[in-house]
Formats: sequence, structure tokens, C-alpha cells
Amino acid sequence: MGIATEPDSIDKILAPAIYVGLGDLSRLLLDIQDMAANRRIIRAMFVDDVINKKLFYTQWRRSYIDFLRAWQLIRTVAKVVVFTGITKDVMPNEILSTTTKVYAYKDLNLRRITYTVWRSQLSPRPAPVESKEGIKLDTSYKFLPAKEIEDVIPFDLTSRMFAMPEWLEKRIDERKRAVLSSLLGRRFYRTRDDEEE
Repeated sequence: MGIATEPDSIDKILAPAIYVGLGDLSRLLLDIQDMAANRRIIRAMFVDDVINKKLFYTQWRRSYIDFLRAWQLIRTVAKVVVFTGITKDVMPNEILSTTTKVYAYKDLNLRRITYTVWRSQLSPRPAPVESKEGIKLDTSYKFLPAKEIEDVIPFDLTSRMFAMPEWLEKRIDERKRAVLSSLLGRRFYRTRDDEEE
């Protein structure tokens, strides 16, 4: 299997629902607005970690906040939204608390990838509650993770079967570089011209 350097015919069909590059964040927000206004529904959206907690500290802060507001109603325009991230720590809490999570663990020693599906489950538990009569035990609810599925797939180190196409990796890398530059491009950092001799 070769490395795809350009989008193929399937990629071109799916492209409107793939949001991975730097310009895709504003396109995502415009698409959501357009779909809501015109009562259109898309079956699935693929959002790489375009929505990432780090965006809050960059020039894309406003777009990040706008997306989190729209997220509450996203299912009116998209039936399935797939988010990816290197770790759940980069995902906003608003997304994590309302989604089914799939974790992939790559074990190079055993040459396998383990996929585990978790969903949030409301769990009742007794909790102290203060009332006029004093403190009493009442039922409160907490979201707990519940494992649903686990799947193990053999992994061939020489194969690119699970790798992304090269053109997609380039778009993702461009976005990550721009976010990194924006994060570190603050005024209190010296530029190379200001370095001490």
C-alpha cells in the first residue's frame, strides 16, 4: 500500500466533512451555521484535534469559545461527530462529558493495537445534603466511565495500514505548527534578535 500524497476520489467526496487543517476551524463554524440556517443535516463530521484546549491561549480563542457554545446543539446538524486527539487531556471537558470515548493503545512489543470503547454513565450515590432539618443523606449523581467494547488488532510494523495519508498529515502538521507559534509568540518572549550575546 503506497503513501497517498494527494487526496483520492473518496477523499474528495468526504472532504467537506473533514476538519483538520488550520483554515478548517473557521470553515467548521461557518458550516455549522449554514446547516442550522438551511435545516441541512450531515451524517458524520471528522474533527481532528482542531478543537483543542490550547486554542484558548491563541489567536483562535474566539473561534474555540464559539465552537463550545455550538457543541451543545451540534447533533441538530450532525448525527455523528468524530474527534481525535493524542490524549484526552487536550479535549475540552464539554466534549468529554457528553461523548462515547474510544481509546487506542499501540503496543509495539506485542505488535497490536487495542481499541477500548468507554461511555459516560450516570451513577447514583449517597451524598450528604444540607437542609432546614440538618444534614441528611440524599442521592446525587456522578458521571462514571463504563467499558463497553474492547478489540485487539494485530499490527504490522512495516505496513502503513493504520497510518494517515501523507496529504492529511501535512495539513494537520501545518495547523499544529501555527498553533505552537501562536502559543509561544507572546510579547514576553525574546526574539532571536534580542538574544544575549
